[in-house]
Amino acid sequence: MLSDNPNDVIGSLKAAGIVPKTTKTKPTLQDDSHDITLKSANLFDVSEPLDTSTFTDFVLSTDVTIDGTNISCGIYYDASEFSSPQRPDDLYAFVFNPTQTYGLYARKAAKWGSGSVQNGTSDAIKTGSSDTNRLTYVSNGGKVTVYINGVELFNTEDSTLSQGLLGYYIEKYKGTTSETCSFANTNLWEIS
Repeated sequence: MLSDNPNDVIGSLKAAGIVPKTTKTKPTLQDDSHDITLKSANLFDVSEPLDTSTFTDFVLSTDVTIDGTNISCGIYYDASEFSSPQRPDDLYAFVFNPTQTYGLYARKAAKWGSGSVQNGTSDAIKTGSSDTNRLTYVSNGGKVTVYINGVELFNTEDSTLSQGLLGYYIEKYKGTTSETCSFANTNLWEIS
């Protein structure tokens, strides 16, 4: 089990052999607080990229609080370009929701794939109103490993991963009221 303490994440990943021992302990980037609210007309939205740098191999760990019942929160990565405000044409999105379901999805040429890359359910996802879940996402050498609250949800290989932008992601079911995903204590490490 991975530590869900932000200060222990890299040490836990090094000890488990998931990231190289040479990975720096100090984060490449930190973001204290960020909220995204979706209005009823929108189905999904993304934040501006966390940084103007592009990343291939990285660890991103953040606290996610979901305020709503018909909403999924998470991160996007491997985003190539934004053809319209806050809408990347190509990206991967990992999301989870209060029903304890999660999924990894691909969007290419401004179209979502026909299914998820990976999905499932986990009782590691806290379900209470305004509960905070610690999301840790590792992309290293074409392998993706995702943890919620220190519990590994899955790992998968994907040889199509390339350099891209990273940021926060939110989606909801059509016709629901405004709902919010809050992200805090975000740390991003570039894996060397």
